Amino acid sequence: MGVMEVVWLLRFTGYAAGAIFNALLLSGSTESSDCEWCFSIGQFPTGRVAHAGGIWLLKWQRNTQYAVQKSYSQGFRFIELDFMQTSDGVWVCQYSWEGEAPAYLSFAMKNNKRPYPFCDLAWLVKWQSAKKNLYLVLDTKQENALDLAGAVFDAVSNDSGELQYWIPQAYNIDDLMGLRSQGFPNIIYTLYKHPDRDIAIR
Repeated sequence: MGVMEVVWLLRFTGYAAGAIFNALLLSGSTESSDCEWCFSIGQFPTGRVAHAGGIWLLKWQRNTQYAVQKSYSQGFRFIELDFMQTSDGVWVCQYSWEGEAPAYLSFAMKNNKRPYPFCDLAWLVKWQSAKKNLYLVLDTKQENALDLAGAVFDAVSNDSGELQYWIPQAYNIDDLMGLRSQGFPNIIYTLYKHPDRDIAIR
């Protein structure tokens, strides 16, 4: 079973946007023997996806450096992160904006006051490059999902196949075709916004 198939199963087993996806977070265990949804790629069990970086009990821990580092140390090899773009074009780990998008410096100053350092794409690319078999699932509530993928493509060297570890999500067929044309080998086509949720994927 390939990487793409594993991620699709985790996202779409059950209902599209996934009670299963969220329920899998509740256990910190990553042993495939205790989870009927777990599959292995090489030596790493991949039945758990860390959502919003993986720390979800406290809102201000989500989508932070602390969250992804903690998830990785706990054995997670698939980590999903939310991204939003600041008003001056920087992609940061953030679920949504309350009101208008801030400038990057304003965002950084506000979030550096918290006990958990914020995460942005530049930091994440550098951190991920030092890991092995760590797959990052990209999500954004903005309409320019292709711009996020393009920023990743520009920041990641694909000479050694690094692009395979970055998994963008498409919410419509145009995004899906665009992501394929950008060269991403692994893509999630998220169907909960699709007018026909019972569509068969072949």
